[in-house]
Amino acid sequence: MRSMIITVAICLVLSLGLGVFCSLYTRKLSDDYQQQMDAITSALNAGQWKTALDRTRNMEEKWENHARILSLFTDHAQVDAVSFSLAQLRVSIEEMEKYHALLYVAEFCESLALIDSRDAFVLKNIL
Repeated sequence: MRSMIITVAICLVLSLGLGVFCSLYTRKLSDDYQQQMDAITSALNAGQWKTALDRTRNMEEKWENHARILSLFTDHAQVDAVSFSLAQLRVSIEEMEKYHALLYVAEFCESLALIDSRDAFVLKNIL
């Protein structure tokens, strides 16, 4: 009986620790990518297409690495939605379509926010 209680307590502590880590990881990623998107939006509004394209390509490379880690504990469809909107953003910047680029910036931010809200360490996500 005593070993069962110890085992349950250890599993609870490990689960809580992993949940907090995953929540903080997605929150930090969301904040970092939001700041990068703000810089891309500013470059788009200023008509600096090359700067926006360079930052988007850089973000795509970083996202590929983060997407692998996020896929371990997040729904793959949500991670793919972020990847897809980032690819659409890059193409619209390459084609110099400001309207579509800003639309895909918003789509990227919304998809990333959805991942963050679904991974948040709150009671409704635990139960």
